[in-house]
Amino acid sequence: MATEVEIIGFGESGISEYSSKYLNDCKKSEKLVKHLYDTETESIAKVPILLQMTCVLSEGKESLPSTKGGIIDAMIHRSIKKETIRNQRPMDHGHVQNSLPRLGKLAWNTLKQGSRQLLLEQVCSINHMIGFC
Repeated sequence: MATEVEIIGFGESGISEYSSKYLNDCKKSEKLVKHLYDTETESIAKVPILLQMTCVLSEGKESLPSTKGGIIDAMIHRSIKKETIRNQRPMDHGHVQNSLPRLGKLAWNTLKQGSRQLLLEQVCSINHMIGFC
């Protein structure tokens, strides 16, 4: 049985409320939301899973990137680093570099078809070598 996932975006108030609850700190949340709107990267925060990852990034020591691409890149690198530590094995960066374009192509083709749904099995078939599924 295939699993389908649909992501419904947050509005402006949802972004503030979610980040405040996730970070459990109103000042940190206000700083994050201000950064997103000041750098015109708030569209990332409309997607719940991306907002969660942005909140995780904002808890780190480094400053949050000021471009959408920079934020996404930081998310990917943090996820890979976390999986490497969790699996207690060195990450084969060649496999990662081969998988990322395939994931991008899958996402692009899904968008071209007018859908916002990816089958979990499709993503896992690409990511099995990285260890995310």
